[in-house]
Amino acid sequence: VSSGYLVVVFVYVTEFTGIKVRTWTSMHVHAAFAVGIMVVALVGYLVRIWWIYQIILTLSTSPFLLYCWKFPETPFYLMAKGKYMEAQELLDTMAYYNGLPPTLK
Repeated sequence: VSSGYLVVVFVYVTEFTGIKVRTWTSMHVHAAFAVGIMVVALVGYLVRIWWIYQIILTLSTSPFLLYCWKFPETPFYLMAKGKYMEAQELLDTMAYYNGLPPTLK
C-alpha cells in the first residue's frame, strides 16, 4: 500500500511544483517515504503483538485517508479533462497564496 502512496504523492507533488524546484520537492517526497519505512520498522521492533502493531499503523494512516478527499485535482488533470474554468480558478488560488498576480486569463 505504501508504494502506491509513493507513486500518487510523487506525481501529485510534481504536477503542482515548477521546474525550478521539482527535483528538490521530489527528493523530499522520497526522503519522507524512507523515514516512514524506518518508523514502521521501529514500531515493529517496539510493538511485538501483531494486532496492536496493525492498530498503530492504521491510526497513523487514518488522518491522510480522511483528508485526501479534500486535496484539489491538479491543473494538468483538470485541463486534460477539459475543465478549463476549474483549472483557472485553481491556478488563481495558487497565485494568490504565492503572492503573485493571476496571469492566465
